[in-house]
Amino acid sequence: MDPFAAIMLGIVVFVSVALIALGLWYPGSGAAQVGWRTPKEHAEREAALDEEDLEQLLEAANERRRARGERELTVDGLVAEQRDAALAAIDARRAAKAREREAQAGETARARERGAGETARERGASDDAAG
Repeated sequence: MDPFAAIMLGIVVFVSVALIALGLWYPGSGAAQVGWRTPKEHAEREAALDEEDLEQLLEAANERRRARGERELTVDGLVAEQRDAALAAIDARRAAKAREREAQAGETARARERGAGETARERGASDDAAG
C-alpha cells in the first residue's frame, strides 16, 4: 500500500474513532449541547413564562388602579370575569338560536295554513265545476 494512502486512511479512521468515542463518553446529550428541548419541556417553559407575564401585567395594572383608587385585580377575579363573560355569550347564542327556531316554526305554520287554504279553495272550485 502506498504510504500516503495509508497515512490518509489512518487519519480518517483515527478521527472517526475519536468522534464516536467523544459521542459515547461525553456527559449530557447532543440535544442538551445545542439547546434542544422536548415538547414537554418547551410547554413547561412556555407556561412558566406566561405565568410570569401575567404576574407582571397584574402588578402593573394594580399599580395604576391603586393610583386611581380602584380595587386591585387578582388572577381569580380575572378568571371569574372571563368565565362570566363566556357564560353570558353562550346564553346569548342559545337565546338567539331559540328565537330563530321560533321564527322558523312560525313561518312553517303560516305556510301550512296558506297551503291548507289553497287546497280548500281548489276543492271548492273543482266542486263548482263538477256541479
